[in-house]
Amino acid sequence: MELAPIIIFAFNRPDALKNTVYSLLQNEEAQKSELFIFVDGARNQKEGEFAKVEAVQTYVKSIVGFKKVTHTFSEGNKGLGKSIIEGVAKVINQYGKAIVLEDDLVFAQNFLSFMNQGLSLYEKEQKVFSICGYTNKIKVPKNYVYDAYFCTRSSSWGWATWLIDGIA
Repeated sequence: MELAPIIIFAFNRPDALKNTVYSLLQNEEAQKSELFIFVDGARNQKEGEFAKVEAVQTYVKSIVGFKKVTHTFSEGNKGLGKSIIEGVAKVINQYGKAIVLEDDLVFAQNFLSFMNQGLSLYEKEQKVFSICGYTNKIKVPKNYVYDAYFCTRSSSWGWATWLIDGIA
């Protein structure tokens, strides 16, 4: 199975990003996965933010342990929505799929395996548009024997998707 590239969207939280990257590196698949990190620019009106964003950029340049690390540093502040749309489109148009993360998430050691298996398993299933690594708390029936379920609501806290009919 070809592993999906991992995308992290970061901003001004170097310690949170370090925790996110550390938890990803605990996944066996990390060393065989390409990592893309998009760091948004500081907001001009926020005191001290330039230093925080610069600390994130410095840390990003030091990340090792993945097959390849590619980073993009925004000159100005785009905002999370625009950053995600542009970054996801860029990576998915090149690779056809991606695992999308924010900089304040911490993952289980099987997270990348779960996401990649889900992408592979449901790639041709028209009713599935993403694989989510997080869910709200639900009541699981006692006789439920599966380790996943379908839901009509997605979550932005760790998700993966594909290029569908040439559209990212």
